[in-house]
Amino acid sequence: IQDSPVRTQHMFGVAVFLQRGMGCSSAKGAAAGEPRKQIRKPLQPSERSAGTADVPGGKSHIDSPASATPLRPVPEPPGEDWADDEVPEEPRVTMPISTGTPLMQRGTSSGDLAGDVYGAWHGTSRSDADGILVAVHKSLADERMCDALTPFLANRVLKSSWAKGHDDVAYYCKAPLALLEAGREADARKALAIAARFAERDGSGSGYALYREEFLQAPWFWICWAASRLKDEDLANRCFTRLRAYRHTVTDSGLVKAPFRRHQEFEADFYATALVAKAALLRGAKDEAVASGDSMLRALEANRDRMDRRKRFRLRWCWQSGLIEREDRFYSVAQDRPGQLVALLGLPAVVLLELSRFTSPTARARRFREGAERLLGFLKGCNGLARNPGASVVLYDAALARDAPLASELSAGLAAKAPGEPGDDFESVDQASETLIWLSLASRHSAQATISL
Repeated sequence: IQDSPVRTQHMFGVAVFLQRGMGCSSAKGAAAGEPRKQIRKPLQPSERSAGTADVPGGKSHIDSPASATPLRPVPEPPGEDWADDEVPEEPRVTMPISTGTPLMQRGTSSGDLAGDVYGAWHGTSRSDADGILVAVHKSLADERMCDALTPFLANRVLKSSWAKGHDDVAYYCKAPLALLEAGREADARKALAIAARFAERDGSGSGYALYREEFLQAPWFWICWAASRLKDEDLANRCFTRLRAYRHTVTDSGLVKAPFRRHQEFEADFYATALVAKAALLRGAKDEAVASGDSMLRALEANRDRMDRRKRFRLRWCWQSGLIEREDRFYSVAQDRPGQLVALLGLPAVVLLELSRFTSPTARARRFREGAERLLGFLKGCNGLARNPGASVVLYDAALARDAPLASELSAGLAAKAPGEPGDDFESVDQASETLIWLSLASRHSAQATISL
């Protein structure tokens, strides 16, 4: 452990997150009876909302193009061809241990990690520290999985010989963000230039049914997220404009299968609404994000009885009949059935948690937080959650919500999988990219918890 400063830093970060979730506190804070201060990372300019005013009446009807974020035409990105030799690994961008976080400065130097953890939290019992240490060791499996998935992804999407036989948006839409979150910015920019070639069309031409038949707009969402993070404003705005077409301008819900058209029937979806809300947050359209968040809360309320009594969450609805009662993996998440698409609830929980942090007044932020907690409570009851391919986003939910027991359980499930290298089919590459995104975000969030001590 001492020879691996990056992993040690990661363990300290995850340990702090888990310690907080267990209700532990430092001796100084406990003695003084002072509440723990939370230090939040300032928003980046691209993440700031355009305005801070609340949405009047708790809802916003955005029907006029005048309210949209101003957009600029974008030239096609250069069709650069990458070398066929194996892509070299870039070092992961992680704070070096030598910088000395507050936790490390207060810790002991016993050489025994359990002793270090115990010494760092002077008010924590040894048994609690041992329990935290177990969870920390489990979290290392998440980082090892990231270390395995990163070269797997880079050595495919960045190689022209592989790309020639895999010309489909399903392979590339998530790859830029995945590589960026894994700390390989240069590779992420290369991958984004490739993904930008698909930005002019939706997923209807994909060989992957998820994008071809259900969420045609989803590739735009993932490309928009990566472009926003990499400051490619033109590409981000282009994708956001196209994604926004799948938003109902009266109900603020996200639509599936076809964009919004007045006086035509539509099918709204919980996950699609989360895509709209998250993209609006990324592009600084706070009012739109809050309005779509309110739509998600209404869907949650409509599902209350189904969640409590029937152990079902209905994902889709329409104007005429309300929630659509259909037993299909894209229409329902059932707690008693393994292999459900838990990501269709996991991403909405992420969005609600983020809205709770950036929304005022406090009452509205609390409603978003409570909505996310209800979703997490439902997901906890899903059969085989820890072994579910979509569990990585729920792990990130647990990190954001400071739910240490759930984070530990999901980390253990990921460690038990011990997967080999994924295949080259649509679903495997797409799932590998998304897993890398959420695990990297969870790891970084845990590390940031150390800084805020």
